[in-house]
Amino acid sequence: MTTGQRRPPLHLWWLLGGTFAVVAYYLLPLAGASPAGQGAWYCVISSGSAAAVLAGQRMHRPQARAAWWLLGAGQIMFTTGDIAYTVITTNDPSASYPVVANLFYLAQYPLVAAALALLIRRRSTGNNATTFIDAGTVATGATLLWWTYLIQPIVTAPGVSTADRFAATAYPVMDLAVLAVALRLVLGGGRHTTSFHLLTGFLTLTLLADTAYGLQTLLGEFVNGSWLDALWLAGYVLLGAAALHPSMRRIDEPGPVNTESISRWRLGLLTAAVMVVPAVLVVEHLRGSRTNLLIIAAACTVLFLLVLARMAGLVSAQRQLAITDELTGLHTRRFLQERLEAPPPRPRRDGETGLLIVDVDHFKQVNDTYGHPAGDRVLIEVARRLEQACRRDDVIARFGGEEFAILAADVSRTELHELAERVRHSIVAQPVPVTTGVELTVTVSLGGATTPRVIPGSDELVRVADAALYAAKNAGRDRVVLGHPPAAPLPG
Repeated sequence: MTTGQRRPPLHLWWLLGGTFAVVAYYLLPLAGASPAGQGAWYCVISSGSAAAVLAGQRMHRPQARAAWWLLGAGQIMFTTGDIAYTVITTNDPSASYPVVANLFYLAQYPLVAAALALLIRRRSTGNNATTFIDAGTVATGATLLWWTYLIQPIVTAPGVSTADRFAATAYPVMDLAVLAVALRLVLGGGRHTTSFHLLTGFLTLTLLADTAYGLQTLLGEFVNGSWLDALWLAGYVLLGAAALHPSMRRIDEPGPVNTESISRWRLGLLTAAVMVVPAVLVVEHLRGSRTNLLIIAAACTVLFLLVLARMAGLVSAQRQLAITDELTGLHTRRFLQERLEAPPPRPRRDGETGLLIVDVDHFKQVNDTYGHPAGDRVLIEVARRLEQACRRDDVIARFGGEEFAILAADVSRTELHELAERVRHSIVAQPVPVTTGVELTVTVSLGGATTPRVIPGSDELVRVADAALYAAKNAGRDRVVLGHPPAAPLPG
């Protein structure tokens, strides 16, 4: 036996075998197989996908077990529906919507939607309002298309029994429900692993096949064994591969959501969704139809509001970027200046505005000795300890380079000095790791000042605090010096 060779991963064997199985499905009639035999082979592929999902769950034991169990249960429902459909249509070719098969088929959709909802919950972090807006935008455009050209024609089609009309309507409605959840999953946060992409492929092919099936049925063109079956079968194969791939363990890992910008593909998707409304309106006008005008107007209103909400979110995100330091996550000097010029509400009678300027001692030596990445680590850690030492309402900003500033409202001179000492002790208390195996004791010098409510000017307060900082550094560093408060202007 040759050593040192690795066998191909199981998911690759599954993809290869699934591809051959789908090709064989279309070759069976050429080999003389009956429609019943071809239908039975279809059920073998479908059941194999369900078995692959359960096997992947057992092999890899993911954290999101409930989601994978629901996906497996959904595929079992679909397989059972395939078996029922094959048996019933073989015995009665005129049965277009077998009730028993429909019950199992329709049971799959809520199971899949629940599985996707669980994955969304585990993958998402923080506020994902933009994802909801984007998913709602695309779902609204899809709903208008589905209603205008699929659901509404089925509902109003003459000569259709109540049972068949209900079944034909239920499928696109269920598809829209799954699409809405799937969009939230795809557009949201989380790691895009190989298993995630395979699962997305399964959802895409299934929704495309269901939509094409509804259109073909509406036009009376659907036949078993057509190209449409390839979409469903390929979807089954991708679902099994998603479960067998090792990355299915990490499919629920959270990841960041980019709210500050829109990628090109997302912008294109949103643009296409918004353009659905004028496109449908033009088509309906050319057809001379006025049936769906209210629906089109409602979709236009919803999309308009969603676009406004998205624009407001982008403006807010850009504003947040402008006032947030990229390295430390603290406020910028610009934001601090704005707060200096806007006194906080509800001041104490004896409260004053206090300003501290914090300078990291000998910071240039850190950069020169250990490099700028080490210096960045020092700044990040100092910023973190500043946040821990300050009060909740204090404004902390990166003032420039290795300098920070703390704006404290409603403080006395004594309280400002106590705050400064607390900051100084919190930073020197523990060494800061800068490189592998190297830790540095970091100290800071602080200069501060307070001013009465009648501020003679923020520049004057900064000047006094800055002068006090230089006094602290000239006195030996690692200490606090408070300057004399600027005098209030004379009345009149």
